[in-house]
Formats: sequence, structure tokens, C-alpha cells
Amino acid sequence: MMKLKLFVMFLFLGSLCFAQMWINDLDQAKRLAKTTNKLIILDFTANWCKPCKEMEREYWNNPKYKGSLGSFIAVSVDFDSEKFLRSYYDVKSIPNVKVIDYQGNVIHQSLGFLNAKMSDLEFGGFPSDVTLLYDVLELQKLKNPSDAELIEVGSAYQGLVQKSVNSRAKNAFAKLSDTYFSKCIKKTEIAEFKEKARLAKAFNSVLTDNPKHALKNIDITKVSVGNKLSAFYILLHASYSTENRADAEKWFAEIERTGQEDWIRNAQKLKAKYAK
Repeated sequence: MMKLKLFVMFLFLGSLCFAQMWINDLDQAKRLAKTTNKLIILDFTANWCKPCKEMEREYWNNPKYKGSLGSFIAVSVDFDSEKFLRSYYDVKSIPNVKVIDYQGNVIHQSLGFLNAKMSDLEFGGFPSDVTLLYDVLELQKLKNPSDAELIEVGSAYQGLVQKSVNSRAKNAFAKLSDTYFSKCIKKTEIAEFKEKARLAKAFNSVLTDNPKHALKNIDITKVSVGNKLSAFYILLHASYSTENRADAEKWFAEIERTGQEDWIRNAQKLKAKYAK
């Protein structure tokens, strides 16, 4: 009986410690997020909100899903008292959950009640380390970023598409990534940058399970020499994704023919992934 009591107490304390991961100070959360290279999750809630409390019980404070919450700095925002945040993030009803970066930019949001399974699909696929993004985040503040800077920010978001696990996270980062590539396409007068941004958008379509879009929109005969390798790799990825092994082998051979070791290694990793 004593062992059973100790076991129950251990489970209780474990759950309690997990619940204490939440903080209520967004400024503190932003500092922590920047230091630890994590995203922030904002859960707008209230004591009277039964769906909010049910989500807390089933998902947010459930040790079974601690891995998902561990990817974030978690902030609980009181809907009634935090009127500024409620207005700033345009929160008109709850449950309302937002994923933001350390500067407060919204990356993803979810409105309404979600059971534990759906909540994990919504938030469980975000990367636990977003150094790629935070290294270039200051560039977003520039009033007139260069073509290269727009490509750099778009590529950082694209890197997080590749690090994400599920479609919600992938699509959230891909949308932001495409925004910067589109800005570059619209702004630049340099053909190589315009082409690079278009290829990058095509790669996002491959990464978000729409490889046919890339295959349709990349004409390798019209791609410049400077962007040829990128195009080969995107077409290789798209061909594997559509199970077109013949074309995949063709693009793999093209990459090998260049003798570029980094690209060859990436192609080999991709080949090994789809060989499983």
C-alpha cells in the first residue's frame, strides 16, 4: 500500500511540475525564447471558459504530450485582464492559441476547441530549435531589404519547413517563406534573383506535398547556369515524391556530373530516404 501511495504521489508531482512550465509574462517569454531559440505559444484563456479548461486538462497539462509543449516557451494569457494583448492579437473569442516568434510575429494560430488528438496535430510538429529563423529575424525590420536579404529570410523559413514534422507546421512556415520569395520576385530587376526566388517557391511546394507543381513549373532548359544545381535537386526531390524513379535517377546523375560534393551528399541522403 505504501508503494502504491508513493507511486501515485510521484505521478502527481510529475504532472504538477509539468503544469508549472506555463508563465504569464510575455516579455519574459520573449527573452527566454530568444535565449533558447524557441517559438512561443500564447494560449488565451479564462477561468469561465470550459473548452479552454478542457484543453488544458486533456492536452496542455497532460504529461503524455509534454514533448509537444517542450518545443515552445508556453504563455497563458488571461482573456479578461490582458486587454492590450487581446486587442493587439485581435482575439475576439476563446479558445484561441497563437504561435509567435520572439519579436511577437504570428506564425500560426488555432481558433476554437480542439481535443487532445487534434491539438497534437495542430502544435506537435513545430521544431524545438528555430535558430535558422532567429539568426535573420532582424532583417524583417528593414524598410528596404535587398534582394539577397529577402532570399535569406525566405530561406530561413524554408529551413524550418524542412525541420517541421507535420503539415500544419510545414504549411505555416512555407506560407511565410513564400511571402519573402514573392517580395523578391516583385522587387528585383536582376534575373538571377528572380529565378532563384521562383525556384525556392517551387521547392516549398515539394516540401508541402505538392511536387507536381514544381515539376510543372520548372523547365530545366530555361534555368540559368547559376541556378541549375538548385533546379536539379528540386526536380530530384519532386520525382522521388511522385515515385518517378526513372526521372529521379536522371536528376541524380545530373547532380553527380557536376562534381559538387555538398550537393551530391544531399542527393545521396534524399535517395537513401526514399529507398527505405
